[in-house]
Amino acid sequence: MTYYLENSSLCLNECLNYPLSTRCNEMARLIDCGSIKDLHDFFPVLVKSIFGFPGWGLRTITRETAPMEFEYVYSFFGPLGPMFRLCYRLLSEPFKFDVPIETLPPKTIQMLNNGRYSVFYSDILNIDPYRRQVASLQLNAFDYFILHFALHGMAPLHKQFPAALTVHNDHLKTVYYFLTADFLCTFLPTDPNAEVQPSNVYCSVKSAASVTMSPIVPMRRTKYLSRNVISHNFTSNATNIRATEPSRSSYWRTESVLHLFIDTWLRYDIDGIADLPSSEFIQVVRVLVKQLHSFANSADIDVTPMASLRSLAQPMMNAQINTLILGIIQRWPLDSSFLVVLELWLSYIQPWRYTLNRHNRIEDPQMQIAIPQKFEKFIMENAASYTQIYIQLLPRFERLDFTSPKNVTILYRLARVFSQSNLTQILRMHDRRLLSEHLSLSPRKSNLFQNISSHNNHSPPSPSSPTRTSQDVTDCFDTSPNSTASTYFSQRTDVNYLHEDDTYICLFGSTERQRIIISKLEQFKNKLFESYECANQMINQLEASVQKRYNGFFGYIKWYLTNDEEAEHNQSLNDARKISEVLEFVIRSFSIIFEEELPNFLAEFTEIQQRSRENIVPNSIFEDTNMSDSLNLSHQTSPAMMMPRIRKVQYTGDPLTLPARNNEIEFLVRLFYRLSCSLNETYAVEIEQLYRRQNFVGQIARRILESPRIVQTFEKSHGSSELVERHLRPRINLRWLASYRTIIIIMLSFLVGKLLFGGPLFGFFVLILFKIIMTFLLSTYEFLFKS
Repeated sequence: MTYYLENSSLCLNECLNYPLSTRCNEMARLIDCGSIKDLHDFFPVLVKSIFGFPGWGLRTITRETAPMEFEYVYSFFGPLGPMFRLCYRLLSEPFKFDVPIETLPPKTIQMLNNGRYSVFYSDILNIDPYRRQVASLQLNAFDYFILHFALHGMAPLHKQFPAALTVHNDHLKTVYYFLTADFLCTFLPTDPNAEVQPSNVYCSVKSAASVTMSPIVPMRRTKYLSRNVISHNFTSNATNIRATEPSRSSYWRTESVLHLFIDTWLRYDIDGIADLPSSEFIQVVRVLVKQLHSFANSADIDVTPMASLRSLAQPMMNAQINTLILGIIQRWPLDSSFLVVLELWLSYIQPWRYTLNRHNRIEDPQMQIAIPQKFEKFIMENAASYTQIYIQLLPRFERLDFTSPKNVTILYRLARVFSQSNLTQILRMHDRRLLSEHLSLSPRKSNLFQNISSHNNHSPPSPSSPTRTSQDVTDCFDTSPNSTASTYFSQRTDVNYLHEDDTYICLFGSTERQRIIISKLEQFKNKLFESYECANQMINQLEASVQKRYNGFFGYIKWYLTNDEEAEHNQSLNDARKISEVLEFVIRSFSIIFEEELPNFLAEFTEIQQRSRENIVPNSIFEDTNMSDSLNLSHQTSPAMMMPRIRKVQYTGDPLTLPARNNEIEFLVRLFYRLSCSLNETYAVEIEQLYRRQNFVGQIARRILESPRIVQTFEKSHGSSELVERHLRPRINLRWLASYRTIIIIMLSFLVGKLLFGGPLFGFFVLILFKIIMTFLLSTYEFLFKS
């Protein structure tokens, strides 16, 4: 122990070079016994080592890929772990650490330089007296670590590390994800009676000044809210919240986490950055959104000093989240990862899912639970987050193939949320209230829906585009230097507060502008009908193929002995049935949302199919290809056109190198592949001579051996992708022995041999004999009648 006390500074620096497991253990010992001075000098170095390049692997280590490293890192950075013990030890002295403003997100820098910041930043800003601009933030150890942790999640790590790219694409949960959830749940507690642990931490460098919230008054006349809504909205926020020093010491960590996470993550400049964020960043932002809802929903039952922060959590989030969600949805590619973005939006617009007693509520998927009345205000105030994004998604979803299970899952989640019992009624009431005010809509904005469609090429939209309603809202509130109101309201982005130059499309209404939406809705509905019919046709074809498998005695024996891919066939049939059920649910929900009569699927589809046949040239492979010089995205491929092509798609590579399927044991697949390759290399000439024989022996060999074929692969070793053909000789293929069905049959043969003959091997010999006899009979049949 004395060694560490006398040489703690040297040991701390040496510890950074240890392996990760040793580093965490030794660092924990040094943190507990090192001197405060040495820890203070070493703290910025440690933080830079953790979140720098290459770092400690917080965003690359997962429990699946590195379980031991995961546990070490997770324990070290936990809310009660050594890293936070270090932060709390440094809080005993008035130490401050500088964070240059250049390291912050661009929108956060703009907020600080413009003076539009909340009282939280008033005592931590370091202003350059010559430039009269913010030079840095002076933070205590806790805030310093939390800020760097938040900034680390925004780094494009998936563009730099191949390991991170693999992890983020596979949607594995990294240490960073779990630590984010732990930090938010610890420092933003849902239960008002819960204390932030450890509870005996006191910060001596936090300002004891009271926090005053001024009444929030719009600078310009709002255009899309009735007077009673405006009065109710601003009166509820016109409260004075004061906190004394003892009360603030109990929740200052909550205040820091609330501001630092929101001002870094939700101010992500999606339009100003060329690269999209990683899917992991979208996942952790969703964790933040859910915990902010849970934290804020307990405000009405909280009597502690933390109640003031709970009442501000949702308004702070609402002021920034629209810009982020709109930008990500416009640029994110329409692949399987889009579900992560969709879930972020759906979590934000469903605050009623994140309440204190949500774990005790039994939710039946078939039962529609009404949205509590307390959340109607949230829906009305943030109606644009529901309707405008919904309108934006329709033209993008029209380009999806709804005969794919992943795409249908995306559609199902959207329909599931908007089909809740009274959600559309609340939104419809909001739109009708706007229309009842006899407000005129700007004619030059009538092409909003087409502009939204034109931005679906994943390129960043122009900031001046009228479609970016989130960017249009600025300076709606009093942001004078004398105002102490939070700047989150001054930059509020939902279109309930749009002024004369902004636009809002009523999703539910009867104005002239609704003709554009109605036209898009009809196209989308027709796409659903076509996909539903294609799914039913796929079910019929798969069920008919099952009947063909059992056509006659020899057909059954051939199917049984050749070990056809029955598991994959059943999986395809189950997927097709699920797709049909989901599409039917979506069509029913679609009719309920827009108050339409439930359609007759077959009758309407027949009419649609006749219209489509008149516009399709028969026997043309390129009937849906646009041969003009300009790119026209309006002419899209329907599911009816895509299904015949999907059925013709075949794997052209070596079948022996296919990944292990669901009905196979992975390590046995690799084992029998190596054994097959060894036999084929050793007896290549003998195998080919046996296969080429034109007698009965050759017929048996052709039944047992893998037939020769030409495989096609893409060669990328020279920097370009080139299609290369390769001829494969007749080969031995033992992969069928790795299937679960083969293993089960062999085990049953042992059991039958034990029961009937008194020895397991007798049953196995009978199975082999049966296999030889069936192969001989089928070879005789083909040699005599098909040769």
